[in-house]
Amino acid sequence: ALNNMINSGIKFYVLKYNGYWGFLQYPHHLLSVSSFFLSKLKGQKVANTKIAKSAIFKGDVYLGEGVQVLENSKIIGPTYIGKNTLVGNNVVVRESMIGDNCVLGFTTEITRSYVGNNSWFHTNYIGDSIIGDNVGLGAGAILANFRLDEKTISTTIANSKLDTNRTKLGAVVGKNVRIGVNSAIMPGVKIGSESFIGSGVVLDKDLPDHKAIFVKQDYIIKDNTQHVTKSSREKIKSVLKI
Repeated sequence: ALNNMINSGIKFYVLKYNGYWGFLQYPHHLLSVSSFFLSKLKGQKVANTKIAKSAIFKGDVYLGEGVQVLENSKIIGPTYIGKNTLVGNNVVVRESMIGDNCVLGFTTEITRSYVGNNSWFHTNYIGDSIIGDNVGLGAGAILANFRLDEKTISTTIANSKLDTNRTKLGAVVGKNVRIGVNSAIMPGVKIGSESFIGSGVVLDKDLPDHKAIFVKQDYIIKDNTQHVTKSSREKIKSVLKI
């Protein structure tokens, strides 16, 4: 488009600029822009917060007013956590931007990601992902960020595959999304706003806005002819090295 404007004779004025040149052409570009602004954090700002003595801080960390950090959690900078967000027990936050009024529940790990306001997590892994406002992940749900073959990750744009040139890229999740327990979202997948993903779904393609996806499974129920005795457990226990 810019070339067409130049060719049509439109006059342009050029200004010299030596600062950061960021762009947001595709959703995953937000990660690079977020990383740039996080790099501007200097020192640790943790006033007017509640922090357990066993919590660990490393690097440049900004905590908004009213943030609570519970026991045995670790926050690695540069990281920004918005006001009134709860960082639960054994949580790891690494080089991420977290919005206001979020709940990062037990053993959740959030790495190099952007999270909007009012989003809740519990025992989740979120890697190199973008999450909108008011998103909820059930226990055990993960946003995978790395291919098994270690190649760069592609994402779908206008029905075509685009190589992001990133070896680590998770999901892009719109606002008001719910993801059920033990679901797995594959690298580079985008989930539209107001969509629901049921328990146990392995999602490897984009899901549009206002959609719901569930797994249909069959059960096999039969008589059980096997028995586990107390003595077998005692035998196993006896050889444990504690």
